[in-house]
Amino acid sequence: MSREQTNGFDASDLVQEVFAQKVSGTRLRTAVGSREHFYSLMASGMRQVLADRGRKRKARKRQAPPIEHLLIVLREDSRMVELSAALRKLEKIDPDGCKLIQMKYQHRVTWDELAQVTGRSIWQVRAECDYVLRWLRAELA
Repeated sequence: MSREQTNGFDASDLVQEVFAQKVSGTRLRTAVGSREHFYSLMASGMRQVLADRGRKRKARKRQAPPIEHLLIVLREDSRMVELSAALRKLEKIDPDGCKLIQMKYQHRVTWDELAQVTGRSIWQVRAECDYVLRWLRAELA
């Protein structure tokens, strides 16, 4: 537990979660032969819970593209006016980058389609979008 990023999840929460998984009503779901067997079941359950939480945390990192997360946060905070102003400023500075961002995130164009439209490789288009997104984040910060 000391090496894990717990985010408010402590050892007693872990034990309670595992116990709730292993107990059905007032009985354990698995027949326990001895005290050592019980501790072994609980330890394996705790390892499984920690592993599942780690997998979920890593999956969250992979799932949400940065701009979509940014737009969700902006909608929640009612900062769409600021985003609109930042996009207008970006359009004056880098019109091609602004068009890429608008096509990708407002019109839901795929990376392949963007590459075909611009005549560049997918990686060049992604790099350009990444650069523009970093500029937008800095502008909105």
